[in-house]
Amino acid sequence: MKPTYQEFVDAIKILFKKSWSSLSDDEINQFFEQEKEYLEVQYSQNCKEFDAGDITEEQFRVGGVSSVAYCLELLY
Repeated sequence: MKPTYQEFVDAIKILFKKSWSSLSDDEINQFFEQEKEYLEVQYSQNCKEFDAGDITEEQFRVGGVSSVAYCLELLY
């Protein structure tokens, strides 16, 4: 079963916070709100790949999440 959008974003926040532990939750939430369009596009892309059978649930939850988290870490 593929993760919901909120599960996807929450998992990304956990990884992001590991790299940017000096940021408050409010600062992280504000940054994620600014990047909402990017998050939605990435979630949609992962959903398409999952639905087509190109990636597994684990790849969605691990690879999809970590790649987006890493990108956001670099953007910040």
